[in-house]
Amino acid sequence: MFKHPQTALMGRIGALIADHGWAEGNAGNMSVRLDEGVRAPKAKRGAPAVAMKLAFPKLAGRRFLVTATGQRMRDIERVPAQALVLVELLPGGGSYQVLWGSGRPTSEFICHLAVHDVCAEADPDMLAVLHVHSPHLIALSHLTRLQTSAAFADALQRVHPEGCVILGLCGLTFVPFMVGSTPPLAEATRQALTSNQLAMWSMHGLVVRATDLEAAMDRAEMAERAAQLYLLRLAADPAARGLSDEQLAAVRAVFCPNAKI
Repeated sequence: MFKHPQTALMGRIGALIADHGWAEGNAGNMSVRLDEGVRAPKAKRGAPAVAMKLAFPKLAGRRFLVTATGQRMRDIERVPAQALVLVELLPGGGSYQVLWGSGRPTSEFICHLAVHDVCAEADPDMLAVLHVHSPHLIALSHLTRLQTSAAFADALQRVHPEGCVILGLCGLTFVPFMVGSTPPLAEATRQALTSNQLAMWSMHGLVVRATDLEAAMDRAEMAERAAQLYLLRLAADPAARGLSDEQLAAVRAVFCPNAKI
């Protein structure tokens, strides 16, 4: 059995995501880059090297605790060895070996690795990547007028001051629709999260990078609440303006004076 504090944390976060309704069936996934000195079980006897569609040479030798493909977020606490896997990227970074767990990493693993690849050197304190199917954000991403990063982030920031603050501090990039689990989406996500901490996959879901999964969940909850409030405001009065430019500027001046969005 692999014992690590992150297994319990992933169980708690998985249960919370399921309670929020952000992980229908086996939807959603998360990963954590572990400390380089972390002790791991001996590799499974004869465990094969699994090739990936992209290589991440800078991550060779690094270990990741990841949700397993086909598993449910709500089951992580109950059966962690079934719902999670511990993997190590092999020399060259183009393949991995499962060190613990009964399955394989999420089908979005290369998207996670693309983000970890950005963070490992440029922002090494960022250890966690979270992807959820937050429904109000997904609904919002269907609106024709919100198909750019600037428009989407502006819509969320104008709903309430907290949305303005979190997006001002963390930044959000809108990623036009791409098929999931593919190299183009991984590369787009890498670019989206190079400087920002939130990426909205159009008509698919939210991706967050953070220092840990608790912080990632905080950001996801705030972004999703902003989207929910935007849609409620739109239903109540399509002409409602939200926070004015002057009000946004006042909030930013206090909480996020260096915001780029």
